[in-house]
Amino acid sequence: MRPISRHRFAALSLALAALATGLGACSGACSGGSTTPADGGATTVDSARADGPKAPESPEVLLDWIRGFDDCSFGHRGTLLDLGDRTMRSRYGDRLGAPDVVAFERDGSTFVHFKTRQVALSFVTTEPMVGEAGITIAARTRGGAAKALAVLLDGKPMGQLSLTKNEAKISEVKSTTPLEAGAHKLELRFVGGGKSTPDTLGEVDWVRIGPNDGDAPYAAPTRRDALVSTAIGGKSERAISLRGDAFARCAGELPSDAILTTSLGLTGGGDADVEVRVLRDRKEPVTLAHLTLGAAEAKAWRPFSVPLGELDTTAAVELRVTRAQKGTRVLFGEAKVVRSKPPAAKKPFAPARGVVLVVLGTTAPKSLSAFGGPRRTPELAKLLERGIAFPQNRGSSTLASAALASMLTGVGPRDHGLLDGDARLPKGPTLVSEALREAGITTGFFTANPTTSEVYGFDRGWETFRAHGPTEETAAPPVFDEPIGCVEAHKKDRFFVVIHARGGHPPWDATADQLKDLPPKDYTGGLDPRHAGELLAKARRVPPAIRYTDQDRERAAALHTLAVEAHDAALGKLLSALRLAGRDEDTTLLVAGDVTPDESAHVPFAELDTLDEAALATLLVVRPHRAVPFAPGIVEAPTENMHVASTVLDAFGLAAPAAFRAPSLLSLTDSKDRVATEPRIALTAERFSVRFGELVLSGAGEKASRLCDLVLEPACTTDVRTTHPLATETLHRRLFDGVAPTDGKRRTPTREEARLDPPGAAALKAWGR
Repeated sequence: MRPISRHRFAALSLALAALATGLGACSGACSGGSTTPADGGATTVDSARADGPKAPESPEVLLDWIRGFDDCSFGHRGTLLDLGDRTMRSRYGDRLGAPDVVAFERDGSTFVHFKTRQVALSFVTTEPMVGEAGITIAARTRGGAAKALAVLLDGKPMGQLSLTKNEAKISEVKSTTPLEAGAHKLELRFVGGGKSTPDTLGEVDWVRIGPNDGDAPYAAPTRRDALVSTAIGGKSERAISLRGDAFARCAGELPSDAILTTSLGLTGGGDADVEVRVLRDRKEPVTLAHLTLGAAEAKAWRPFSVPLGELDTTAAVELRVTRAQKGTRVLFGEAKVVRSKPPAAKKPFAPARGVVLVVLGTTAPKSLSAFGGPRRTPELAKLLERGIAFPQNRGSSTLASAALASMLTGVGPRDHGLLDGDARLPKGPTLVSEALREAGITTGFFTANPTTSEVYGFDRGWETFRAHGPTEETAAPPVFDEPIGCVEAHKKDRFFVVIHARGGHPPWDATADQLKDLPPKDYTGGLDPRHAGELLAKARRVPPAIRYTDQDRERAAALHTLAVEAHDAALGKLLSALRLAGRDEDTTLLVAGDVTPDESAHVPFAELDTLDEAALATLLVVRPHRAVPFAPGIVEAPTENMHVASTVLDAFGLAAPAAFRAPSLLSLTDSKDRVATEPRIALTAERFSVRFGELVLSGAGEKASRLCDLVLEPACTTDVRTTHPLATETLHRRLFDGVAPTDGKRRTPTREEARLDPPGAAALKAWGR
């Protein structure tokens, strides 16, 4: 963690300028609460707070061939596609929807039948398949009404596999065309069958794409063959079992301290040669180890480990058996990639007695002086003298309501249900406020954003809920006045207060004297601050409903700056109220942004319909309460909105529910790690974007359309899927698991429509919706 310079402090305070919605006299304090913790409830007190430091944890597991079997790729004499297995769930083309197949058991094997007459399968080869004999595409099928199964590889016809009705058999087509390393698409199309329904045309068990190695019989290494539990030398281990000329490959975002650990064993007699390789896009494979196994490994497990080298990128680790005598199986017991050092023991701290979350609307972190921007936010700068900035924070949506919902539920938009601007927060996801109320903590929610009002379901679980719409005659400050009153009224209690401030979002507040001094000089346009949201919405229409000039654009930027700096002053009053109440030392304060505006757009400060990285780069600052041991500064660890929920509970000494996706920010205060071992997914009803390290896979609907490498191109406009096949496959699988319902086990909330009454509709109109 590097310290923040005085200049950077000033800039970060700008983010809080959005807080400047103002402060004043208390108009409504929080109700309820207790000065002592409640017993029971959904959360539990973390024993580490009272019993001293936690024991060091086990090394972080990054890849696991046993427990993560479904996330890995397997092959024998080439690539194997076991169509009915879970390893195939994200490989039915580049779609994110459920596969167009139905799997079922028949005679001890898992077959599939198609929901349509054809399917597309995606796979990656890490080495070219070349040679005089060419390649073979073999499949185990069972015939139905169709006469044949046509095979296309990367769009080129390869031939047809004959089908025999009600008979299971293996057939193949061959080609002399070499298959280059990279990503490929295999299409299977039923031929004939007339008007028969797709489920009666035929069935497929598996497909193999590999070198043409003669007439040697082929037995597919299915899950039950590859995932075993075997005793060697009196010790039983779960293991991956591979034959000769076979591999098991797992991929992820791997840091430079990653290490492979496993135990090696042999069954079936004979000996074998084994390699461990690291594979990266645009790099030659690196062989880390070459081992010969024999009689010793048949008598006792052989512990083995090897560092993976300087990576810090998306990479695959491949366990490969290059040679094995007939009948011999190589076992990789408990194979996994871990970090070489376990995380440091968490330092204990006394719980906070208060937590305040301030969420600033439509504020760009880079526009703030702490990040080198022009907008002055001295109060935020003061906060950062005892705080931590997380500049790598990434939003979960470009909808303000969805972003805040992720902060309060600890889950992403797919799981809390806010995928579009008209959706209402359903009752399914657990809110932080509900968990805290069970612990006897006073809760209050104050919003100046109409999309997080009671109409949109955000009033659930709060003892005090206040919503101020943009149509009110008063200026924005009341959204800060009432929390100040809440703090004063409950200065002896534990409390959690959320303020969703308007921030830099229009409409804006400006006095006549302020307007005289704002640029441009001698402005004669029609951009009225109190109706700016509605006017900008009209200017964004296609075609525009009003004329929007460069003078209007300059005036909008000036009004936005005025609002941001006013919010910073409001933040200062909130901090003063905490000090006067004697609660500054025992209160953790979080300042976050909901969405980041595109200030370069012709009509800026509007709600965005994109998921560009610039729009997702949102503000996140934490000033822990005094008891937390940390050093102020900047932490580069990748974070997202879901971290906020866990942080709130952690500050109070409470354990987060299992559903919360991200750890507490308080556990990252000393982090020097910039590698994300989990993907960060942003989602709306129409678009998606997943970031894994410096790689971003994005698209619309159910189809990915672009992979970009931010190291090569920060603007993220060039599609590099063809040159990054491993990354494409890895991110597509992670994205698929994060957003696609696959097996009925994932429950997503039923969408609820926000029902607007006339005042609610008027508020949205003033907001610019």
